[in-house]
This record gives sequence, structure tokens and C-alpha cells, in this order.
Amino acid sequence: TVKSVCFQNISSVSFSGTIVPYYNNTALQWQQSSDFGLTWTDIPGASTNIYTGTFSVPDTFLFRLSGAEAANIANPGCRVYSRTLKVEVNGIPQGISVTSNSPVCAGQVIKLNADGGAGYVWSGPNNYYNDITSPQIFFSSLSDSGWYVAEIVTLGGCRTKDSTRVKITGIDVD
Repeated sequence: TVKSVCFQNISSVSFSGTIVPYYNNTALQWQQSSDFGLTWTDIPGASTNIYTGTFSVPDTFLFRLSGAEAANIANPGCRVYSRTLKVEVNGIPQGISVTSNSPVCAGQVIKLNADGGAGYVWSGPNNYYNDITSPQIFFSSLSDSGWYVAEIVTLGGCRTKDSTRVKITGIDVD
């Protein structure tokens, strides 16, 4: 299971789990791994079926729920474990690029392109708006010249902006 959030939002993520009736006196303990599942440590005080973590640093976090007979919960060899739950805390998008095929002649297609995110919101001259990676403006005119801004969004919702200048050359002919 994967949940993506943005570090800018200082997001809280809640997990819940249950254990089938097996033990006479069941005890639960949430664990976290900071080395991609090689080692696990108990989260102090996280001993109910619900755990909520708050995330403000870009990183990947792994969690799991363990259960055992209450008298044996201190012994990791006597526990059963859930599947791993992963939280990806996104940082500001890196390695982004925003480009165009500018300059183009009036009447030709303007091709815009953005890379490096999971979602894109474009704005520009003449109240231009689009929400795809590589939009195109067919039958361009001189009034389409100007700055086109792409807001680039990660899966977790972190946002940044970049822009490209588009120049239309020639004359408009009706």
C-alpha cells in the first residue's frame, strides 16, 4: 500500500489494522523501518489498532502492525506481522523542464511540453488554460505570443512553476 503526500502540507496519514481472534490476550505494536525494511523498530506508544503519523520531511517511510500474546509482545520472534505500508513524502519537483517549439509562424501549431511531475496546469496569453503534459495550440496568431506557465504537481501534491516564452512571427491574415 502506498500513500503519497507533500512535505509542504505537513500531512497526517492514519493506518488501521486488525488481527484475527487467535490469542487469549492480544497485544498490538506498530513498527517503522528507516532502511527500506531491513530492520524494524517499535514506535513508542503506538499499541492500538490505529496509528497516525505526521510527515514534514521528504522521504519514504515504511510501517507495519505486529501482534502477539500480550505476555510475548516484547519478543519479536513471537509476533505476527502485517504487510508493509509505505508513505512517500514528496519534496518540491526536481528535474523539471518546460519547453515549446517557439518561434513559430502565425497559423502554425504551438507545441508546449512539461516533464518531471505527475500533473500539470498550464496558463498563458488570452486566458489560456490546459491540464495535460503536452498541449498544442492550433492555428496560432500573434496574440498567442507571450509567457506560458506550467504548474507542475507531484503525486503527493507538492507544486512548483516554470515557464517558457513563445514568439509568433509573421502577420495575421484573415
